[in-house]
Amino acid sequence: ANTNGQLVPQGGRRRKKKSRWGEVPPSQANKKKTRWGPANQKMEIPAGAAYATKDLSPEQMETYIFRLRLEQINRKLLNPSQYLATENLGPSPPPVYGSDGQRVNTRENRFRDKLVNERQELLEKAIK
Repeated sequence: ANTNGQLVPQGGRRRKKKSRWGEVPPSQANKKKTRWGPANQKMEIPAGAAYATKDLSPEQMETYIFRLRLEQINRKLLNPSQYLATENLGPSPPPVYGSDGQRVNTRENRFRDKLVNERQELLEKAIK
């Protein structure tokens, strides 16, 4: 028995309780639950952003978020290989090769194209 009066097997570990809602798939067994969403959809916000934005109007806040997102996209475009591990691009399509025999749709190229398209959409939205 331990200090709380509970029986503990000789190995020192307690048995895991059975769930009354059924078995948990092994892929989800060790994942910590979070209410904040997947990590790849989180936006990187600088530490001083909350303090800097407290007195902004809604239009100024929208401009601030727009500029922040543009900076993030530009940072990722400078070194895409650093951010590839955190991005979910889905399954790889069949390889496509250019006229020089090099693969055209590599993971890095698809990531770069995705960022360039997002940046272009942001800029077009800002112009309107």
